[in-house]
Amino acid sequence: MTVHAPIILRDFEEVVGTLDHIVPDGGSLLTKIGPCVVVLPEDLYEELLPLVGQCVGVLRVDTGKPYRVRVVKR
Repeated sequence: MTVHAPIILRDFEEVVGTLDHIVPDGGSLLTKIGPCVVVLPEDLYEELLPLVGQCVGVLRVDTGKPYRVRVVKR
């Protein structure tokens, strides 16, 4: 398995996949979503924790709440 460097989403970029794990990392979170490791703000921890194991989408937008989380139904 190839491990890629963590990514930071740009405005209007979304990652979709199974949320495998969340690791707090000095003020941010390292999350494995699908094949990607994504850096997210630590204030999303409580919202993401119950979603571990589910297919989610995390979208970055340029508004007051910069990240939107959704459960993807397949």
